[in-house]
Amino acid sequence: MYNYICNHIKYATNKGNLRSAITIFPQRTDGKHDFRVWNTQLIRYAGYKQPDGQILGDPANVEFTEICIQQGWKPPKGRFDVLPLLLQSNGNDPELFEIPQDLILEVQITHPK
Repeated sequence: MYNYICNHIKYATNKGNLRSAITIFPQRTDGKHDFRVWNTQLIRYAGYKQPDGQILGDPANVEFTEICIQQGWKPPKGRFDVLPLLLQSNGNDPELFEIPQDLILEVQITHPK
């Protein structure tokens, strides 16, 4: 699954010339052999709840970030940490996979002041 998803990201991002893409995995056969991508989107930023209640990073991903940490992810705990992929297949437990940095296209944004 991981290799197919990496190929999907590479194809779809197309060095910045984005194109639509879909990757389809086998359908459920008996409930034990699901292919599941736990992430809501392939590339998302982590969100960390701070002791004072504030959120560092993306507030929309606090719960999923906690799930990744519970699954063994060791986050750097910065403002823009890309979450790993959490993938599950063939009835196995979910596994974490880091997305290669060269597949992550980010736009530098600065305040116009």
